[in-house]
Amino acid sequence: MAQRRVRGFGVIAVAVLVTLAGPAIVSSSTAGAAPPLPQVDEFYQPPAGFEAAAPGAILRSRPIELVAPFPAQAWQLLYRTTDVFEQPDVTVTTVFLPHNVRPDRPLVSLQMFEDASGPQCVPSYGLQAGAQSSLETTGQLKDLQTMLQNGWVVSVPDFGGRSGHFPVAQEPGFMALDGIRAATRFAPLGLGAENRVGLYGYSGGGFATGWTVELQPSYAPELNLTGAAYGGPGADINAALFTTNGGPFSAIVGSGLSSYYATYPEVKASMLPHLTAEGAAVMDQIQTQCLSTTLAQQFFGDWKRYFDIPLDQVLALPPLAEVINKARLGTRAPSAPLYVFQAVQDEVIPVGSTDRMVEELCARGARVTYIREEMAEHMSTIFSASPGAFSWLGERVNSDAPVPAGCSTTTVQSQFLTPK
Repeated sequence: MAQRRVRGFGVIAVAVLVTLAGPAIVSSSTAGAAPPLPQVDEFYQPPAGFEAAAPGAILRSRPIELVAPFPAQAWQLLYRTTDVFEQPDVTVTTVFLPHNVRPDRPLVSLQMFEDASGPQCVPSYGLQAGAQSSLETTGQLKDLQTMLQNGWVVSVPDFGGRSGHFPVAQEPGFMALDGIRAATRFAPLGLGAENRVGLYGYSGGGFATGWTVELQPSYAPELNLTGAAYGGPGADINAALFTTNGGPFSAIVGSGLSSYYATYPEVKASMLPHLTAEGAAVMDQIQTQCLSTTLAQQFFGDWKRYFDIPLDQVLALPPLAEVINKARLGTRAPSAPLYVFQAVQDEVIPVGSTDRMVEELCARGARVTYIREEMAEHMSTIFSASPGAFSWLGERVNSDAPVPAGCSTTTVQSQFLTPK
């Protein structure tokens, strides 16, 4: 009975998103004053010769008016970074300086789940006043508000880059880490290499946070990364695609497959012969839209209708299977301590995949506090787990409090009933 209630909550939550997916969300204070879309906004375009700049170098900056009345100043930074093919690229982060900033100025990088490739879906666009924002961005403003209320400087990177790659290996980590570098170099924030840095993300943002913390020792060892809190991270993309197909979150299948299809020529070449004409058109269409729109279109959809072979055979196509395997989390040992949270009844991210990720990280010497929540699913965990996660993260970025060695796993009935 409890499991049915938990899963029923997920269906209701997605139904609400589907209902709201039609109209655009526009800041009421500046209705009719929408900023230009990223694909036509010159700010997002790389300047000539950017490749020669160091990763994290700021190429452009501008102040912005925010979509909500946050107690903070905000800017966008265009910076040099590295893409999925380890080539120079650019992306944008939105940085926030709270009015009540702590004297020691900890910096937290918030990876917002985007889970889509449409250029209008990036957080940097949705955080601007008047933007026709995606529900994914506006649905995560509470986490941003909490961070600012704590007096933390915040960086919100567009970790999917200009091409909206999702969910690929390495690139989310490269782009988030270079966003942190850019923030530490942006004079108005008053930061330096010595400032404590934390990471936070959930779902697709948890996937990006996982890559960020795992790559930091090799890609950005100079950063003073003191802790990462992330949940429902999609450690095994193959398992997530199987789990969501045919259910309320079946849009995840389309977002993932269409991104791989557009990102890797060899994947497209292997998939195209098995796609129906409608399937090929859908792959191209999804590249232009946000997750909430795809949720509305693919609610309880079964993706086998777009292929001439079963979905398990599609996912087993060698080029696709290879890139999915490369995206698996838990293969590198982070140096910073971790707080991982996961719903046992999660209908998007199978709990077993997160269990295995934690086991692998612990075997590599990571320090992990792992919280499993029995009476929760994917959507409710956003709210139930955040108090405990932010409490733990505050201990890491607000002080030099020691972290217990080793790993611990705790299964609770509900974090609503056992707040931290």
